[in-house]
Amino acid sequence: MKYRASGKEVLRDGEHVADCTSPALASTIASLLNLPAWLDHRADRSKSRWAARLYRIIADDLRARLHEEDKADG
Repeated sequence: MKYRASGKEVLRDGEHVADCTSPALASTIASLLNLPAWLDHRADRSKSRWAARLYRIIADDLRARLHEEDKADG
């Protein structure tokens, strides 16, 4: 899943996710939602097994927290 900002909207694969008060806020939120994928990419490229494991743990924790919030809203 790739999140992106389009004006004051946050989109996921072209589908509307949220409205924001400013384009800058929408961009920040989209960047934060993309953070787990970025951490996974860093883990794949890491030469250190320890660092790769740490990146994956952080990414998994962030994903779990995002899904926890989705369940609370729905």
